[in-house]
Amino acid sequence: MILSPDQYHAEHARKAFAAGLHVFLEKPACLTESEFRLLNEDFERTDCVGMVGYMRCYAPAFQKARALLPEFGPIRHVRIRDVICEGP
Repeated sequence: MILSPDQYHAEHARKAFAAGLHVFLEKPACLTESEFRLLNEDFERTDCVGMVGYMRCYAPAFQKARALLPEFGPIRHVRIRDVICEGP
C-alpha cells in the first residue's frame, strides 16, 4: 500500500513494481501525465496487480449521477467539488 504524500506516489509505485510487488496506490496515482506514462510502462512490464484507490466511484452521489446520465455512456471518472461537514 502506497500512502505517501502525493509527490512520491509514482516514484514509490515504480520501485514496488520493480521489486515485483503488487501495489494499492492511494489517489492521485501521479501528479503529471509524464509520471503516469513512466509508471504505466513499469506496470506493463510486470505480472503484478496495480490498483488506484478512487473510493468516490462507490459514493451514493456518484452512483446516482451515473444512473441519471446514461446518455454519456459508461462514466468512470468525474471531477467534483464537495463540502464535507459535521452536520446531518
